Amino acid sequence: MADDDADITDMFREMADDQCPDIQITLAGNGKETLELLKVIPIPDAIILDINMPLMNGKDCLFNIRSNPAYNGVTIIMLSSSNNANEIKSCLSAGANYYFVKPSSYLELKTIVNSVCSGNFEYAA
Repeated sequence: MADDDADITDMFREMADDQCPDIQITLAGNGKETLELLKVIPIPDAIILDINMPLMNGKDCLFNIRSNPAYNGVTIIMLSSSNNANEIKSCLSAGANYYFVKPSSYLELKTIVNSVCSGNFEYAA
């Protein structure tokens, strides 16, 4: 999970620990750090990217990941505060599998975490 908002990553990790304790979450604070982590960890089942991050944003990170065929089978989920239809379409066209708008409530975040844990993304764009 790559996001520079510690509140979101902390809550996401806590909820995931409760809802799906078997999943391992590795955190990065920006796209550049994400790409560095991907060089040293096993290929993940899913990658969650925020769009607005320092050093390298989520869209640039998405392009980099999708340019590597080793990650073709990895689910990439964009999690951003932007609900702009063009932004969503751009991310999905660039290879994101799903797009969630950052939640404004605890319950909404819990729904997203549940989707990630279960692999059921009916609420995503």
